[in-house]
Amino acid sequence: MDKRSVLGKMVKAHPDIQEFITHGDKEKEERQAQADLTLIVSWASLERRRAKLDELVKVKIPANTKEIEIAREYGDLRENAEFKAAKEQQKVLMTQQADLENEIENARGINYSDASTEIANVGTSVIVTHLDTGERQEYALLGAWDGDPDRNRISYLTPMGKAIRGRAPGEEVEVQLGDDTRRLRVESIAAYAAEQAPA
Repeated sequence: MDKRSVLGKMVKAHPDIQEFITHGDKEKEERQAQADLTLIVSWASLERRRAKLDELVKVKIPANTKEIEIAREYGDLRENAEFKAAKEQQKVLMTQQADLENEIENARGINYSDASTEIANVGTSVIVTHLDTGERQEYALLGAWDGDPDRNRISYLTPMGKAIRGRAPGEEVEVQLGDDTRRLRVESIAAYAAEQAPA
């Protein structure tokens, strides 16, 4: 008997446990959904986001509030371009604030120096071979906000990052980049050097 049929027999014999079983499943689904929303980021990038939010809340939003007050003094609000522009800017700033607060709330800071090198993971340097060309390339697999493609630093959320994350040396993967499909083989994995970490 599998787990599902055992649970089915238990529910049939004791209908009152149905809610307990489905409640447990819902909690598990909620935990998984929350884990999927969690962003893995470096502590440095998390601090930069917090500083950006701080500047928004303490400088930009109060400045916009003053602009609205000054524009309101210009008279008829229906034909007051300065007032309308300041109110539109207020909407933009409030959206930015909500987005930043949500990102920060869902972010989990990590030290790249703690990353395991058994598989490609956030905080590792991964050497891959492009199987179509034989070219070898090294990528730093980093947090959600630390990507810099020009320096081969990729976020784990990019198509390339998703393809190689969790892979061990010797494993082959396919990556869809726009209309181009690339075949790669993971050659080696090393710790991402702290001195290379994004500032």
